[in-house]
Amino acid sequence: MRSATLISPFLKKKIGLQTILILLLPFFLVIKVQAQDTVKVSLNQFIQMGLNHSDQVKANESKVELAKNRIDEAKSKKILPELKLTTNHSLVPGVSTDSTLSNGNPLPKSQWYLDPNLKNDWSKWSIYSQVQIQGVQPIFTWGAINNAIKAARQGAVAAQEQFLSEKSKLAMKLYQLYYSRVLANQMERLLGDAQHEFDKADKKIKEMQKSNDSSLEDADVFKFRIYKSQFEIKANEVKENNLFVKRVWNLVLGADSNTVYMPKTQFLDPIDTTIKSYSYYQSLALSNRPELKGIKAAESAAEFGLKAKKAQLLPTIFLGLGAEYVYTPRPTERTPMIGNRFSYLNLAYSFGIRENLNFLGIKNDIDNMKIKYHEIKYSKEAVVEGIRLDLSNSYKTARIAETTFQKTGDALQTSKEWLRKEQIDYDLGLGKIKNLLDAVKSNLQLEAEYRQKVYEYNLDLAKLYEASGIPLKNLHE
Repeated sequence: MRSATLISPFLKKKIGLQTILILLLPFFLVIKVQAQDTVKVSLNQFIQMGLNHSDQVKANESKVELAKNRIDEAKSKKILPELKLTTNHSLVPGVSTDSTLSNGNPLPKSQWYLDPNLKNDWSKWSIYSQVQIQGVQPIFTWGAINNAIKAARQGAVAAQEQFLSEKSKLAMKLYQLYYSRVLANQMERLLGDAQHEFDKADKKIKEMQKSNDSSLEDADVFKFRIYKSQFEIKANEVKENNLFVKRVWNLVLGADSNTVYMPKTQFLDPIDTTIKSYSYYQSLALSNRPELKGIKAAESAAEFGLKAKKAQLLPTIFLGLGAEYVYTPRPTERTPMIGNRFSYLNLAYSFGIRENLNFLGIKNDIDNMKIKYHEIKYSKEAVVEGIRLDLSNSYKTARIAETTFQKTGDALQTSKEWLRKEQIDYDLGLGKIKNLLDAVKSNLQLEAEYRQKVYEYNLDLAKLYEASGIPLKNLHE
């Protein structure tokens, strides 16, 4: 009280509001930095951040872009697939003449091409140029180009669905990793509470030993010490597992050393949903699974590619286009009645037929396309069977997990009632320390087991959604 009396007048007289704010500013800065370093993320945010940071996703996106570029490549063969420009240039000497007209005037340059007295003027140089443009426009190809474009489009669809399939698998792993962190945090808190109970029990046993309480048997003390050692082993395992999950989080999110990511979800509760009939999930899986969509698109691409390859056996009708321009600085005749190969402009077009006479090579390519088409067709049936098997296993596992976590919850509730009864009986002097320790042990085991079963149920339910082709975000809506 004396210190407060001495300091308060000093503050009132010497320290103003501005000074107080300056003194407190470092504390606000520390709080702000800490708030920036700790970032809480929801499940959807975590999955999206993990997908954005994944090099595997970026690599698969590149494959999709490459497949889309093949569409443009196929389309480019529809309009002037062959168009080339050729130019030739050279230096040529100039010309001069001493010829004159009958009146003595110099001969005009327009008449120099008729002058036999022309001679090269090596002191004057000029540029001779020749420009050629040649193009081929397909008119009728028996569907070869159109089928090639359709094949490329279906190939892009197949690549896109393959990308979605890989993305879905990675999202499932991120889902598991997110709730592994939530479970690890809960287990760590649970073990902290358990440690408190152990300390209380240990203190009570020591008091009973000191007072030579006859109700405490040596066997109970030894059992307690053994279980305490087992508990410490489990606690260390949970601690190391939590550290491992944190490191994986930082790796997946690309976090720096100054940022700590935490799950926004604090408690691991069972997902509030009802598992529907197997036929419901089967119908969704056969219409939504990206693997099946992708294999169907690949089958269509192979079919269109086969048609395009067969069209190469037939002749193609095309339109040929061309233009040639030649310019020389030397004197030439420009009248249309006199040919001139040194300065002119020619435009040309023609119709023609183009046929690839390597029929054996084309036939081998067609046979290869047929084999590939049938391979994809058979693979589609295998994919359908695989989807059904995967769904059946996921549905069975989810059903079992649902019953397991519910019954474990019932057992946990019973253990809590038992523990309360033993605590009351012991406080009233009617119970035994042995029964109380057994009740505590059973309650702690079931509490940890229940959290684990809830985690497994949520994870198995997510796998059921993935097997059905349902987005994981729908699971928590």
